[in-house]
Amino acid sequence: MGGGMFSVPPEKTKVVKVATVCLEYGKREPSPRIPYRLAALESFSDDPALAVLLDSFGRGEIPPKVAQAAAWNISSGLSWQKLAAEVIDRPGGVPDQRYFTQAELFAARQVVGVVQKQVIGMQKNAHSRSSGER
Repeated sequence: MGGGMFSVPPEKTKVVKVATVCLEYGKREPSPRIPYRLAALESFSDDPALAVLLDSFGRGEIPPKVAQAAAWNISSGLSWQKLAAEVIDRPGGVPDQRYFTQAELFAARQVVGVVQKQVIGMQKNAHSRSSGER
């Protein structure tokens, strides 16, 4: 099967690596020991900007760290200043490291701007289609 499709026979399991982003800032770090379940985005958020962002990320159009910064900005409302201040706390006296580089944050801001324009365009198209049906 092509196009990213695969088949898992009944009663069998398959390990699949999936690129993800955290949608809820402040939650504990994911762990392979924790079972996860897939859920429709609509069960978490009805924000069309988040849907457009995740669609682009899923197609590989946005690097993971850029997508993460954009996702936290959209879904958790984190400001760019807060995202710039995020650090990885290193134990044992090792200096902290910034979670995002300036280039990643710049790219994330650009992505959010593009996503917002796409959403506005989608809403205008939906409005004009519904107005034209009358």
